[in-house]
Amino acid sequence: RATSNSWRLMLKFTPLKHCLKEHKPALAFIIEEVILVSMQGLHSFGLKAEAQAFETISTFDELDVVKSCQGSYLILGEGTNTVFIENYMGSVFKVALKGIEINKGASSYRIKVGAGENWHHLVKQLLEVNVFGLENLAYIPGTVGAAPVQNIGAYGAEFSHFCHSVSCYDLTQNKP
Repeated sequence: RATSNSWRLMLKFTPLKHCLKEHKPALAFIIEEVILVSMQGLHSFGLKAEAQAFETISTFDELDVVKSCQGSYLILGEGTNTVFIENYMGSVFKVALKGIEINKGASSYRIKVGAGENWHHLVKQLLEVNVFGLENLAYIPGTVGAAPVQNIGAYGAEFSHFCHSVSCYDLTQNKP
């Protein structure tokens, strides 16, 4: 399913002689339609490249589409550590799970954040409500979901110093 206005039709022609050799119906050619979706706006360098399919994952229920994907696939956040230099003949799934929940305890805060939230936006929002500690990690590009994988850090602070736990989704078991 293409979700972009940018697409192209690719035609694959199979010569009649080849069809007869493989006992396929005797057509002059067989047409395969492949709609490619532009990835140019989905990575920081903005190079021209396309993917075979693109879906945005906004809820846990939508993760089923990844499980049902046949062929190659790529999970993408904001594309800040990704450079598409050629077309990707697979499916690209952008994680857009949102939500910021702040709970104040006796001596600390517990913050639950969706993987698709922008990291810098999270830091700014926490500062606006006087939750301090992550300010050294401001202006780091990417999503919250990438933070534990990259263990982002700057000026002596690292994500691992603040992270209590990470909830994951197991695509092989199809459950959190």
